Amino acid sequence: GVPSLVGTGTLVGGSPGRLVLTSAKPASPALLFVALSSTPLAFKGGTLVAYPFTLTLALATNGAGGISLPFTWPSGVPSATSIYFQFGVQDSAAIMGVALSRALKATTP
Repeated sequence: GVPSLVGTGTLVGGSPGRLVLTSAKPASPALLFVALSSTPLAFKGGTLVAYPFTLTLALATNGAGGISLPFTWPSGVPSATSIYFQFGVQDSAAIMGVALSRALKATTP
């Protein structure tokens, strides 16, 4: 299926949050793309919204095709800062071998 990405948290400095990916191919390599702006780019038969990325994080889906990534939001991030998150998951059944999640846009209060 199409990977689903949701996020929780307030983005207040020191507060907990979580990114949760579901419905991806089980036990597969995945990359989390993180960007401070969005200039969508055609990528592997889909659209990479979290581009140009500032950070990538290599992970792997679990046996159920998910990733749960808890975090503590850092202090000092300026108000109204937008951050984009999107996963790419290796999946031989997907167009060009990669399934992209929808992108999330988070904005600090």
